[in-house]
Amino acid sequence: MTLSARLFGEEERSTKKERVPAAANGGNLNAFLGEGTSFKGTLTFEGTVRIDGRLEGEIFTKDTLVIGEGAQVSAAIHAGVVVISGTVHGNITAERKTDIHASGRLYGNISTPSL
Repeated sequence: MTLSARLFGEEERSTKKERVPAAANGGNLNAFLGEGTSFKGTLTFEGTVRIDGRLEGEIFTKDTLVIGEGAQVSAAIHAGVVVISGTVHGNITAERKTDIHASGRLYGNISTPSL
Protein backbone atom coordinates (compact mmCIF):
# COMPACT_ATOMS: atom_id res chain seq x y z
CA MET A 1 0.00 0.00 0.00
CA THR A 2 1.36 3.40 -0.90
CA LEU A 3 1.76 6.21 1.60
CA SER A 4 -0.95 8.33 -0.07
CA ALA A 5 -3.33 5.37 0.01
CA ARG A 6 -2.77 5.00 3.76
CA LEU A 7 -3.15 8.71 4.43
CA PHE A 8 -6.27 9.22 2.38
CA GLY A 9 -7.97 5.89 3.03
CA GLU A 10 -7.74 4.73 -0.56
CA GLU A 11 -8.01 1.03 -1.25
CA GLU A 12 -5.07 -0.65 -2.88
CA ARG A 13 -6.00 -2.43 -6.09
CA SER A 14 -4.35 -5.76 -6.68
CA THR A 15 -2.80 -6.44 -10.05
CA LYS A 16 -2.57 -10.16 -9.39
CA LYS A 17 -4.65 -12.37 -11.65
CA GLU A 18 -6.73 -15.19 -10.24
CA ARG A 19 -5.12 -18.54 -10.90
CA VAL A 20 -7.45 -20.69 -12.95
CA PRO A 21 -6.48 -24.35 -13.14
CA ALA A 22 -5.62 -25.62 -16.59
CA ALA A 23 -7.14 -28.60 -18.26
CA ALA A 24 -4.93 -31.68 -18.18
CA ASN A 25 -4.53 -31.58 -21.95
CA GLY A 26 -3.52 -27.90 -21.92
CA GLY A 27 -6.84 -26.90 -23.49
CA ASN A 28 -9.60 -24.67 -22.25
CA LEU A 29 -11.96 -25.60 -19.45
CA ASN A 30 -15.70 -25.43 -20.06
CA ALA A 31 -16.47 -25.67 -16.34
CA PHE A 32 -14.66 -25.88 -13.03
CA LEU A 33 -15.81 -27.20 -9.65
CA GLY A 34 -13.33 -25.54 -7.32
CA GLU A 35 -11.78 -26.58 -4.04
CA GLY A 36 -14.24 -26.13 -1.18
CA THR A 37 -17.23 -26.68 -3.51
CA SER A 38 -19.49 -29.73 -3.40
CA PHE A 39 -22.09 -31.06 -5.83
CA LYS A 40 -24.52 -33.94 -5.48
CA GLY A 41 -26.41 -35.26 -8.50
CA THR A 42 -25.88 -35.96 -12.19
CA LEU A 43 -23.31 -33.98 -14.15
CA THR A 44 -23.62 -34.06 -17.96
CA PHE A 45 -21.37 -31.88 -20.11
CA GLU A 46 -19.51 -31.30 -23.37
CA GLY A 47 -15.90 -30.15 -23.56
CA THR A 48 -13.47 -30.32 -20.64
CA VAL A 49 -14.52 -30.09 -16.98
CA ARG A 50 -12.16 -30.04 -14.01
CA ILE A 51 -13.22 -31.02 -10.49
CA ASP A 52 -11.12 -29.91 -7.53
CA GLY A 53 -13.92 -30.11 -4.96
CA ARG A 54 -16.33 -32.88 -3.94
CA LEU A 55 -18.83 -34.59 -6.22
CA GLU A 56 -21.26 -37.40 -5.46
CA GLY A 57 -23.50 -38.97 -8.09
CA GLU A 58 -23.01 -39.69 -11.80
CA ILE A 59 -20.93 -38.09 -14.55
CA PHE A 60 -21.66 -38.39 -18.29
CA THR A 61 -19.61 -36.95 -21.15
CA LYS A 62 -18.06 -38.01 -24.43
CA ASP A 63 -15.28 -35.50 -23.74
CA THR A 64 -12.67 -34.96 -20.97
CA LEU A 65 -13.09 -35.11 -17.21
CA VAL A 66 -10.15 -33.92 -15.07
CA ILE A 67 -10.18 -34.84 -11.38
CA GLY A 68 -7.66 -32.56 -9.71
CA GLU A 69 -5.37 -33.31 -6.81
CA GLY A 70 -7.35 -33.03 -3.58
CA ALA A 71 -10.69 -33.74 -5.30
CA GLN A 72 -13.02 -36.32 -3.75
CA VAL A 73 -15.37 -37.95 -6.26
CA SER A 74 -17.88 -40.70 -5.45
CA ALA A 75 -19.55 -41.39 -8.77
CA ALA A 76 -20.21 -43.69 -11.67
CA ILE A 77 -18.19 -42.07 -14.47
CA HIS A 78 -18.88 -42.48 -18.21
CA ALA A 79 -16.48 -40.31 -20.24
CA GLY A 80 -14.31 -40.12 -23.32
CA VAL A 81 -11.13 -39.33 -21.37
CA VAL A 82 -10.64 -39.39 -17.60
CA VAL A 83 -7.58 -37.87 -15.90
CA ILE A 84 -7.27 -38.65 -12.18
CA SER A 85 -5.01 -36.77 -9.77
CA GLY A 86 -7.43 -36.90 -6.81
CA THR A 87 -9.54 -39.68 -5.27
CA VAL A 88 -12.34 -41.51 -7.05
CA HIS A 89 -14.72 -44.02 -5.45
CA GLY A 90 -16.80 -45.66 -8.17
CA ASN A 91 -16.67 -47.34 -11.53
CA ILE A 92 -15.20 -45.70 -14.63
CA THR A 93 -16.06 -46.38 -18.26
CA ALA A 94 -13.75 -44.39 -20.55
CA GLU A 95 -14.24 -44.55 -24.33
CA ARG A 96 -10.71 -43.41 -25.28
CA LYS A 97 -8.32 -43.44 -22.30
CA THR A 98 -7.79 -43.01 -18.58
CA ASP A 99 -4.72 -41.42 -16.99
CA ILE A 100 -4.05 -41.97 -13.29
CA HIS A 101 -1.31 -39.66 -12.00
CA ALA A 102 0.94 -40.48 -9.03
CA SER A 103 -1.37 -38.64 -6.60
CA GLY A 104 -4.50 -40.26 -8.09
CA ARG A 105 -6.43 -43.02 -6.34
CA LEU A 106 -9.22 -45.14 -7.82
CA TYR A 107 -11.39 -47.41 -5.68
CA GLY A 108 -13.59 -49.23 -8.15
CA ASN A 109 -13.63 -50.95 -11.51
CA ILE A 110 -12.33 -49.47 -14.74
CA SER A 111 -13.11 -50.17 -18.39
CA THR A 112 -10.82 -48.31 -20.82
CA PRO A 113 -8.91 -49.10 -24.02
CA SER A 114 -5.83 -47.22 -22.77
CA LEU A 115 -4.53 -46.83 -19.22
